[in-house]
Amino acid sequence: MKSIKKSVLSLLAFAIVFTSISTFADPVDITVSDGYYNNYRSWYSNREDNEVEIGCVRNQNWDLEGFILDDNELSIVGGFNFKDGYLYPGDGHTYKGGDIFIDIDDNTSGFNFVIDMDYENGTYKVYTITDKTGYVKTSDVNYSNPYRVDLGGDEELLFSGTLDFTGPTGEELDLLGVDKTDVHYKVSGIDLSFLDNYEFKLHYTLECGNDLLKGQGSVALPEPGTFSLLLIGSMCMVGFWSIRRRKD
Repeated sequence: MKSIKKSVLSLLAFAIVFTSISTFADPVDITVSDGYYNNYRSWYSNREDNEVEIGCVRNQNWDLEGFILDDNELSIVGGFNFKDGYLYPGDGHTYKGGDIFIDIDDNTSGFNFVIDMDYENGTYKVYTITDKTGYVKTSDVNYSNPYRVDLGGDEELLFSGTLDFTGPTGEELDLLGVDKTDVHYKVSGIDLSFLDNYEFKLHYTLECGNDLLKGQGSVALPEPGTFSLLLIGSMCMVGFWSIRRRKD
């Protein structure tokens, strides 16, 4: 009977693993045009590689290249060093990355959520945005606002998480269509599962506003497929009857 139980449990474990693997989607580039570009540069659609805001320093160190959504995990890729920021030789100031602002209802008066990014400690916190929530403006480019959140005190903390600072994979660079000869950074590990079934828009910029990045997408949490559910149910029934017959 122990061998039967062991076999049934093994098959059940296989079915669960098979289900989880088969229902996850491939990573998706959810970057959209920020809406600001010079016509002579021919920047359009979701192309953000080597594109900064009009009149700004066009340099890989400032370049925000794309949002990648892998199931419910968000990543940002760019030539900008998300963890350490960028020390600008012109003024000796180290410019940092901003927070991620989220809109789920085309709210013309503001955003619905903010991901408060703590680059120094490698963590983030997700808050709801209220009427008391304030915004920190960029130092240079006004239309890139907002840069960071100024919490008013009545926001609800939904959850917190840990950031990962790595380089993007070759597959991720291909997905974004960026120049592989450039230096690229990635910040990831940002869980968007709280946005399940919502169509959302993302807003992200740098302290100076030199580059603005926007995204649009949706999160659908994976569910077991019909075949896999039937498989699990059938194996449970087989195991039950096998054990019962053995007892008889």
